[in-house]
Amino acid sequence: ERFKELMYKYGVYILAFLILALSITVGYEKIAIWRLHKSEQSNVQYVKALANTNDYNNNIVELENIIATETGLYKDIAYLQIANILLDNNETDKALEVLNKIISDGTISDKIKEIATIKIATYKVDTATFDEINSLLSPIATNDGAWSLVAKELLAMSAIRNNDIEKAKSIYQELLVNSNVSVD
Repeated sequence: ERFKELMYKYGVYILAFLILALSITVGYEKIAIWRLHKSEQSNVQYVKALANTNDYNNNIVELENIIATETGLYKDIAYLQIANILLDNNETDKALEVLNKIISDGTISDKIKEIATIKIATYKVDTATFDEINSLLSPIATNDGAWSLVAKELLAMSAIRNNDIEKAKSIYQELLVNSNVSVD
């Protein structure tokens, strides 16, 4: 008798709550499946863009499509991959343009920007002045991140290239006292 009264009084609310809870659960699962499917599509698109073709420009076009349609890591790595393809095909000036674009793009992650900066410095270390290389690499060299040791090594190489042996010795000495460097 009391159950009937409760159902009569609150049945609509209980039913609405159950429908809402079920809808949220099913919706959440559908969204998870959609995200997984989108991620799989992004993977396939990225692998297709990296496939060996006789015309590397096709790969670049595919990677540019990823840049236009994706956000986050896929977009960031696609930019880097375009630069790599251009470097592999002796289009250094175009590759350096892409790498500079990466560095100046506010939407790209700091880690990808650091990789782009290291790549630029690697290609410029033989021709640029120490001050140019230093201004490019000093933010990375001083942050104790994953690329700081590589940045310091490039700074030392640039110092040698620019006949500043004392500066190079100083940088190498700093590298030797760093606990992350093995001298074995």
